[in-house]
Amino acid sequence: MTSYCRLHHMKRVLSVTKASATNCGERTGIHVSNLNILTAGNANHSERCFTSLQGHSEHSVGSTVDCEKGVIQIYRTLQRFCQPRYGHYRLPAAGKHTSSLFVSDASAQNTSLVEIDLGLERRVARKKQLVKNIKLRGMKIDVDTFVEDFRLMKRLEKEKHRLEREREEIAKKMAELKKGKDKQEDVRATRELLTSQGKRVKEALKELQRSWWVWEERVMLAALGLPNDIRAQTPEEDVLVLESHGEIPDISKAQSHLEIVKKKHLVRFSHVGSKAYYLLGQLATQEQCLLLSMVDQLTSNHFHQLACPEIFRSLVAEGCGVDYKDKTQIYSLLDKDGHDTTDSLRLDDFMHIQGTSLLSFAGYLAKTVVQTSCLPYRQLAVGRQYKPEGELDLPGLFGVTQSMKTVILSACSDRVSCATEFNKITALVWKLYNKLNLAMRLVVIPSRDLLLCESLRVGDTDVGPSVRKYIKLAHVSCIDDYVA
Repeated sequence: MTSYCRLHHMKRVLSVTKASATNCGERTGIHVSNLNILTAGNANHSERCFTSLQGHSEHSVGSTVDCEKGVIQIYRTLQRFCQPRYGHYRLPAAGKHTSSLFVSDASAQNTSLVEIDLGLERRVARKKQLVKNIKLRGMKIDVDTFVEDFRLMKRLEKEKHRLEREREEIAKKMAELKKGKDKQEDVRATRELLTSQGKRVKEALKELQRSWWVWEERVMLAALGLPNDIRAQTPEEDVLVLESHGEIPDISKAQSHLEIVKKKHLVRFSHVGSKAYYLLGQLATQEQCLLLSMVDQLTSNHFHQLACPEIFRSLVAEGCGVDYKDKTQIYSLLDKDGHDTTDSLRLDDFMHIQGTSLLSFAGYLAKTVVQTSCLPYRQLAVGRQYKPEGELDLPGLFGVTQSMKTVILSACSDRVSCATEFNKITALVWKLYNKLNLAMRLVVIPSRDLLLCESLRVGDTDVGPSVRKYIKLAHVSCIDDYVA
């Protein structure tokens, strides 16, 4: 029921837009990277690139020793990274982009609509915490390789900036020569020397830039797969029961809800599929009454109702930690002939449908400025939510692919107010469901069951006698600034 999110620095909510909607239509096609300088099939070219850098460092005028130390260190590091392992070069493969949040500057045909800051310096500095986080979630990510790649990328970036400064200094000296009154022969000799320097710097910078683009893409795409930090309240192994309400019914006398609704003609299942259904009569009326009751009680607690979007671009889905290429996580819209358009549309044109969800608020807030005086920013949305079928779906109406949802969001300015608001909303949701007089319990979800964007989740679960397990009624998630 509930998605709870804190957005960091609300004046920069979610993203910084780089291009207007008018420019979106000017972007073209799927980008196939031309950064073949570091592909395994171009190892010799890569070695020439490093040789060029080394040659530049040996011939730089005015800073020969310092330049040589810097570039040769990069040269040797890259050579070490390019050593064959089991017959393959350890190089980042260049290919078409797999992210809508990050697109390398090397792309001439594609671009991202946002600039992202993943806080990688902080995450790499806290490597032990990151390793523990990934282990607790049961994820398979080679943190050592990621950290090593990140540090190499930063060394390349540092050397790139040094070469850019040297190029600017040469240009400045050339400009001074034009204004000077030195003898013509001395000026000519100095100009030839500076011209030679400039060419070497330009070539070295060109080669280094290509290497930088490939390693940056490798690191950033890997970083986008890193999960949110886990809060201390999240249990490591099993669910933690906080509260319980009502008596558990006798399972031996349980009757399936499908038998009841069919007998009383309260549900009609469609021929479209086993999960397609219509609520009829009293059950349809009861659903509307329940939704209206929830809205009334939430608005009385200072939540403001919005009409939010239900269809989203890949950018919004990926920004909320959803793998939009995984068909079990989100629906993707097909073209008019029913074909998957993943490989034919631009990244910013690919569309998905999830209905009323966290993505609804993310899509809305992406272009909204919220004043700090309005925090906590409480919003409410009601609508249909769409969930792809999965292998672990519950039977009957418990596992349908679409259902009516009430979703709320509260945005705060810092971690302290975030924790306070999280506790308030958890207590509010628990109180609302207690009025239904069901056999329920309030639990803290363990690390392995958290979504990529979640740092903490508390859920209300109801006993389902016919399925002999607890069924999720609602949940409250803490997102921190992961989505921002």
